[in-house]
Amino acid sequence: MTENMNRASQTTAEAMGDATRATAEAGRRTLESARAAAEITRNYAAESTDASRKLFDAWAAGTEASVRAIFDAQNATLAATLSLVDTANISNRSLVQQWSSAAHQAQQAALEAWQANVRAAEQLSNTGESTVK
Repeated sequence: MTENMNRASQTTAEAMGDATRATAEAGRRTLESARAAAEITRNYAAESTDASRKLFDAWAAGTEASVRAIFDAQNATLAATLSLVDTANISNRSLVQQWSSAAHQAQQAALEAWQANVRAAEQLSNTGESTVK
């Protein structure tokens, strides 16, 4: 019986050792799987960050190019507008100068006509006085 108990104890000890080894091996494999998963996650995060950075850089460059194009178009419009205003001002100045010259001539003609009327009135007045005397 002692021999049977020894064998039973030995078998139990062997079974416990096998179970412990199996549990340790399963734990080791789980730890390796967790490490591999963590490494994959780190790599994915690094690649994802890199891809996000590249996407952001492309977006920023495209947006800046669009803004610069808009500013270039705006500056061209402003330059054309200034040129048009300069041309209009030159034309308006010329028109005002012509109108001013014509107004001066009309003023001179009106003054001469007034003076002629005054002289005519004086002559009439002088002629009437000589006939009345």
